[in-house]
Amino acid sequence: MPSFQNPDGAFFAFGDGIMVVNPLTGTTVQIPQQTRSLYINNGSTLAALTVRLPPAPTSRSADNSVNIGSANGVTALTVQDRFGNAVASASGGSLAGGTTASALIVRYIPTPVNAWVKWK
Repeated sequence: MPSFQNPDGAFFAFGDGIMVVNPLTGTTVQIPQQTRSLYINNGSTLAALTVRLPPAPTSRSADNSVNIGSANGVTALTVQDRFGNAVASASGGSLAGGTTASALIVRYIPTPVNAWVKWK
């Protein structure tokens, strides 16, 4: 499976829906439409990071969840929809990494909610 480095330093492997990024504290990471997993490959704990989710899935049969995990912790994680609105139940928390790794799963809930929500 080929992978390519984007100008922002992120690697994207085509076909598997996994995006790997090496962000700095304070960075905003935009997740593309077909990506279903984001791995934050941070060498040390980040004080703050914003993750902007992809647009809503275009069909009910599409995978409507995004998994977010990290190598090391993220102290203040903000999760936003594609327009920059906070996903309240997923923002303001932290993300553990390393041996105490935790993952965050957000899922798009269609009508009548029409929004991303924290799933796990």
